[in-house]
Amino acid sequence: MVTGVARFRHYTLFSGANNLEDISFMKDYAAICGITLEELHHYFRKGVEDLAAQNSKSVEEVTEALLQKYDGYRFTDAEAHVFNPYSLLSALKQQRWVEP
Repeated sequence: MVTGVARFRHYTLFSGANNLEDISFMKDYAAICGITLEELHHYFRKGVEDLAAQNSKSVEEVTEALLQKYDGYRFTDAEAHVFNPYSLLSALKQQRWVEP
């Protein structure tokens, strides 16, 4: 996988002989570069619970705050919103709200 902000077709990434496919806006890959709400509940439940306890909030309140603060990436017209991974993981690690 190649990531970045520039389109790869404008660069000689593989000595000009490549057949790369840009999946940036394909529905099948809409959530590949972020953390979904389902993944937050499944993999990061303990971090959310700890953040809630640290801030005297319920898990639901913290989840809603995380959605408001760090969820917002959407790469297709599919209903697949993803959290900013760096900011979300920083908030869970530091147990406080972190500005992106």
